[in-house]
Amino acid sequence: MIHAELGLVYISLEPRFPTDRGYFGIHLDPSANRNGNSGILGCVGLVYSGEMLELASLIKQRKVRTMVGME
Repeated sequence: MIHAELGLVYISLEPRFPTDRGYFGIHLDPSANRNGNSGILGCVGLVYSGEMLELASLIKQRKVRTMVGME
C-alpha cells in the first residue's frame, strides 16, 4: 500500500534499545516544516523522493543488513 505521506519506499529499522514505539524507519517526509503533517516521530525522514529512491537502491545493491548509529 502506498501512503501519500510515506511514499513508495519504507526502510524498516530495528532499535537495539528498549522502546514502546512500534515501528522505526527511514521514509519520505515531503511536508517537513510545511504543514501539520510534518514530523517523523523518531524515524529518519527524507524530503525528496529521488534521494529516498537512491538510498533504497544503494542499500539493495550493497546488500546492507545492518546500520550502526553514532553516539
